[in-house]
Amino acid sequence: MIRRPLLLSALLALTLVVAPARADETALQREANTHFQRAVQLYGEADYRAALVEFKRAYELAPHVTVLYNVGQSYYQLQSYAEALTTFERFLADGGTLHREDVEKTVAVLRTRVGRIDVVTATPGWDIAVDEEVLGKTPLARPLVVSIGRRRLVASKTGETTVTRNVEVGAGETVPVQLGVASPATTRPRGEDRAEVVVGPPAPRPSSAPLIVGWTVTGVLAAAATVTGIVALSKASTLRDAREEVPGNKQRLADDASTTTAFSVTTDVLVGTAVIAAGVSLYLTLTRPKAASMTGGLRTVGGTF
Repeated sequence: MIRRPLLLSALLALTLVVAPARADETALQREANTHFQRAVQLYGEADYRAALVEFKRAYELAPHVTVLYNVGQSYYQLQSYAEALTTFERFLADGGTLHREDVEKTVAVLRTRVGRIDVVTATPGWDIAVDEEVLGKTPLARPLVVSIGRRRLVASKTGETTVTRNVEVGAGETVPVQLGVASPATTRPRGEDRAEVVVGPPAPRPSSAPLIVGWTVTGVLAAAATVTGIVALSKASTLRDAREEVPGNKQRLADDASTTTAFSVTTDVLVGTAVIAAGVSLYLTLTRPKAASMTGGLRTVGGTF
C-alpha cells in the first residue's frame, strides 16, 4: 500500500508543477490548480471521496501524469481496488516517475484484489455501469475489471427497461453475465420433440343431492325415534302406576298398555329405519367420486415423447 507521507510528498511536487509561475498562465490552468489545491486540503482531512472528485477535475482541465498518482491513491483509500489498479497502470504506462517503485509494488497487490465480469447483451448499445460508474458499452472488447466482493451491475439503453444485477466476484475470477440472452440449456432446435399438457374442460362435479337427502332423512328419523322413545318411556311409567292402583281400572290399563306398545313399536321402527338410512348415507359419502381439476394428458408435438 502507498503510505500517506509518500502521497503528501507527491502533492507538494505536483503543486510545484501546476502552481502559478508565469504571468501568462491561462485561465484553464488556474482553474485546474484551484481544484488541485482543494483536493490536497480534502485529502488531508480524510475526505477521500471529495478529494477524488477534485483530483479528477484538475486532471481533466490540465492533464498531468503526476495527478494520476493522486487519483489512484484516493481510489485506494476508498477501497475501490479496480479503479486504483487501472489508474496506477495508466500512471506507469504514461511514464510516471514519482515513487514509481512503490507504485509497481502496489499494482502487484491490487491485482490480487480484483476480478472480472464478462457482460453479454442480446442487442448492442447497452451502457454497463458497476457500482454507479459507467465502464463501457456493449459489445465489450474485454471483460470489465472490478473490485472483489458483491458488485451492483446496471445495464441501461434508451427505450429499454434498465436491468440490474448483483454479482459476487472473487479474486482472479471472470464471472459471465448474460442479459436478455437465452441460455444454451434452455434453447431447443427447431423440430425437436417436446411435450405439452392438453387441458380439456373441467369435469362436472358429482351431485351432492343424494347425500343431502340421505343425511337429512337420517337426522329426521333419529329425532323422531328420540321423541317416540321418550313418549314410550313416559307411557310405560304411567302404565306401572295404573297397575299399582287399587282398585284398578281395567279400561285404563288396557288403553295405557296399548299406547305404550304402540310408541315402543314406533320407536323400534324409527331406530331401525334411521340406522339403515345412516348406513346408506355413509356408503354414498365414502364412495362419492372426487372432482378432477382438469381432463386430458400429455401429448407429444413433433415426434415421440
